[in-house]
Amino acid sequence: SRLAALRLRDGKTQELLEVDAPASAVCFSPDGRRLYFTRFTRPAGYGLHWMEIDPETMRPLGEAREAVRGLSVPMHMDISRDGKRMVVATVEQDSNLYRLSLQGNEPDRPLTNNRNFRNTFPSVSPDGKRIAYAVRQLGRPVQVWIMNADGSG
Repeated sequence: SRLAALRLRDGKTQELLEVDAPASAVCFSPDGRRLYFTRFTRPAGYGLHWMEIDPETMRPLGEAREAVRGLSVPMHMDISRDGKRMVVATVEQDSNLYRLSLQGNEPDRPLTNNRNFRNTFPSVSPDGKRIAYAVRQLGRPVQVWIMNADGSG
């Protein structure tokens, strides 16, 4: 992703930063001297970043810095007029595995209930008694977990 600024008075654009992951939720400080943005941070998670910029030339003044990191996906942000407070709307991800009734006679129910970044690629054993699945957690390599078909163990 690339972050660029557009100066409305003359239509001039200035590339501010090229990042190696998706960036979004961009917001200027009230004085125009700081740019805040969110981006995906490897191995898993989202961070709120900021960088100083020259309000006239829109050129970066130094490197981007990370303020906070978490698992929630930041979607929108705004800063108070005095520049002392910020609000950030985030989306919590549910990446649990669910048991679905194909006949519609049972309610869907989760087999996992955790805050892992991702639970994916479930595979039922040939005898139908166990489920193997990939788990991705913040700061760890991908792991394979195994549980009973009812979600226990």
